[in-house]
Amino acid sequence: MTLPLISGTIFFTLIVNTIASLQIFTEVYTMYFGNMESSAASSAGLFYNIYLFRQAFEFLRMGYASAMAWVLFVIILILTVIQLRVSRRWVYYEGSS
Repeated sequence: MTLPLISGTIFFTLIVNTIASLQIFTEVYTMYFGNMESSAASSAGLFYNIYLFRQAFEFLRMGYASAMAWVLFVIILILTVIQLRVSRRWVYYEGSS
């Protein structure tokens, strides 16, 4: 196996893991917000997704949380488009010349 033959797989993994890292929720929520005894620890793990969840379901600001979700979608879309454009340089396809 050489790197050009697995560059497509590396590219797919890069895109999927970038999206997954921007959507991290479960691990952080269970670590910091599962037990609400300590209020100081709750601000330590305040990622964008956690903040979005709290705005929607703790403070019932659904419109604000919906706008935040759209902003997250646009950020993920922009990063994916950038990765797709840059991939033309380093991803090897057998049939392309």
